[in-house]
This record gives sequence, C-alpha cells and structure tokens, in this order.
Amino acid sequence: MTADSKRERRGDEATACRTAPGSGRRAMLIATGPLEELMAEPGWYDDPRDARAIRWWDGERWSLHTAPKPPRAAPPTAASAAVASPSPAPRAENPTPASPQHDIYARQTVAVATPAAGSPGLRRASGLSRRNLILLVALAVLVLIVGVTGLANAASSLGGQPRGIAAVPLETAKPTPSPTPTGPKITYQTATETAVVPFNRLSQDDPSRDSGTTAIVVPGVDGTLTRTFRVTLEDGVEVKRELTGESVTLAPIDEVTAVGTYVAPPPPPAPVAAAPEPQGGGCDPNYADGCVPVSSDVDCAGGSGDGPAYFSGTARVVGSDIYDLDRDGNGIACQS
Repeated sequence: MTADSKRERRGDEATACRTAPGSGRRAMLIATGPLEELMAEPGWYDDPRDARAIRWWDGERWSLHTAPKPPRAAPPTAASAAVASPSPAPRAENPTPASPQHDIYARQTVAVATPAAGSPGLRRASGLSRRNLILLVALAVLVLIVGVTGLANAASSLGGQPRGIAAVPLETAKPTPSPTPTGPKITYQTATETAVVPFNRLSQDDPSRDSGTTAIVVPGVDGTLTRTFRVTLEDGVEVKRELTGESVTLAPIDEVTAVGTYVAPPPPPAPVAAAPEPQGGGCDPNYADGCVPVSSDVDCAGGSGDGPAYFSGTARVVGSDIYDLDRDGNGIACQS
C-alpha cells in the first residue's frame, strides 16, 4: 500500500467523543481506524477533514492541533537529498478568539516540525531512488522524534500530560431545574361556636291563689349549644367551614308560672226586715182571719208589689178588696 492510498484512507476516518481522564466533561478528539504502518509514529500528516491543512498525529489518534499545509517542495536531486537537513518547524496555528477553544489554546504554543520531503504527510517525489527515499524518511522520523520529545518535556513541566495532545474539555450546560409550581398553602383548624338554647315557659293552676292572679314560681334559664367545625385555610385565609358535631353543654331550665284558681263563695243574703206595725195598731176591717194593715197601699209579702206596707199570710175578704190582694177572685187575699 503506497503512502498516497494510506492518506486517502485516513481522510475517510470519522470523529468520535470520549471523556477526558480525571474530569467529568466531554472532550472532542478525531478518532481513527486501524493504524497504518507509516502512522505508527507521532507526526504531522495531511488533515483528513481539511485538504488545506495538516494535523498532528500523536501515535494513537488525531489531535485538535492543525497548521497550514506548506507548499509542495520541488523534487530534490540525489545530492540535495543526501545533505537534506531538518528545517525549523512552524508554530502551530492558534485558534482565533472566535474559536470555542480559544481559552485553552491562547495559553500555549506548540512547536511543530515541517514535514520533510518524503515524510508520510507529503506525497513522495517522483524520480527518487529507493535509497534516497529511505534516507529522507529516516531524517523526517528523527525530526519528529526530537519534536515529540520536546513536547513531552514541556508537558511534564506543566503537570504531566502534554497540552498539545490533551483532550479538550467541552463545557456541558448544566440542566436548570424547572421551577416547581407552588399553589396556595392549605392548613386546617378546629373551631367551636356557642349558641343560646332558649328556655320554655310553662304555667300551672294554683288553687291557693285567688282567681285572676299569677306568679312566677320557677325562673327560666337559657341553655348553651356548642358546635364544632373543621376550618380550611388557604394561605391563612378561611375558605371553608364544615360542621363536624354539636351538643348541648348547658341544659335550659323551664320557667313555671302559677295561675290562681280560688273563687270566694258569695256572702249570705241579708235577712228580710219585719213589716212595720200599722200606725194606730189597727187592722183593716175589710179583711178577716188576718191583720191586713191600714196603709196607703198594701201588697202581699214576697210578691212584686212595692208597698209601702206588706201583708204576710192569707186573709179572707169580708168587705171591699181595697188593696187588690185577691187576684183570683176567690175571696182569699194573698193566696198564691
């Protein structure tokens, strides 16, 4: 397999990501397939991703260090090839401030070797003998070894791993936790309320009291009803109240009123006064068997007459019935 075909195979290799040792960040390196014989040693080779540049091969993988591809050298003669010596290596191209890796590359400068004629990074000049080609390759390898040794020494003085081939950490954005939606703060409380239980008013008859009179014999007292509630609050403000129970904590006392029912008996009737004796002590001669008094008018006692004199009993009319005491005309006065 020629050096040209090897470089064409390297140009088809893909990129991959790996984690840099000792860090939790991601680093981007250009990974390779099976190593070719001429790429076993570190060195500058044609960039598989940019035909205008060369890229550093660290012996295992492609690094992120690149440099402009130098112009093709004219085919050397055998004499010039025999005395060819390594030329000063160009410095690696630093990323511009707009590059994502500017903060890493701005602090370091890596010396690179210019690929000599016949090195793996350049096409083999036509017309060279096999011996001259081997000599040129050996010189290029020597220059690369010297350059790698210098890079390794510089890296060891900076803390171990050469920065020229270190994995470039890529900052990973930390996920911002989404804010947890917060609703109103719900709390619960127990509350009690009291209410008045009114007393009843009762009445009862009292025969020892005069009819029409009353008196309160047992005063009434209101009772107490206690209610228990479960109160719901949102951010300290009451939004709901539920009744969970109620009980009478103080029973009411009924009011009792006595109503008198006693009625006094009526007084006894006054005695009937005796008929006054007729003036002169005489009896009217028109009547016999009884003394009918002599007066301006005589009525039967117990009748409807208004006197002024009254006759009790009966008398026989023997003369003229001047007082009209014989109402039925049978000759007997005041006969009922």
